[in-house]
Amino acid sequence: MEEGDLFGLGGFCTTGKLPAQIMPVFREVVTLVIPFLGREGVKRLHIWGVCYAKALGELLWMCDQYGIAVSTDSSGPSVKPALGEWGYAEWRDPHYQRPSPDIRGLERARHVQATRQWLDMFRSTVHYGPLNGGHPTQLKFVW
Repeated sequence: MEEGDLFGLGGFCTTGKLPAQIMPVFREVVTLVIPFLGREGVKRLHIWGVCYAKALGELLWMCDQYGIAVSTDSSGPSVKPALGEWGYAEWRDPHYQRPSPDIRGLERARHVQATRQWLDMFRSTVHYGPLNGGHPTQLKFVW
């Protein structure tokens, strides 16, 4: 990589749907890749399609240790309101109802903005912190 490049981390977009299966692998990858990127001088990382709070909190914390800025994207913030879902993690509203078609687009835009605000203050959430609650996982590789 060259100065100014952005490292793309993919393959974890379903983490929120299958956390028990994917989080251990996610932690193994982050434990290996982030220190390597830091030593190589990488300053920016983008994780594709992840809004799962636990993964983002651990990734952001680890990247902060190496001075790496993190970004993410997801279709979820736009799609969720149209499916009758609102929010993530601690600001999820289980009583939210799918809006009528005449305001659905406005609700989608409002949810995207709310998600951006949540991500902007992510370091102050309960999700921001060391891998696996402060104990890096034991790495296990099967070849």
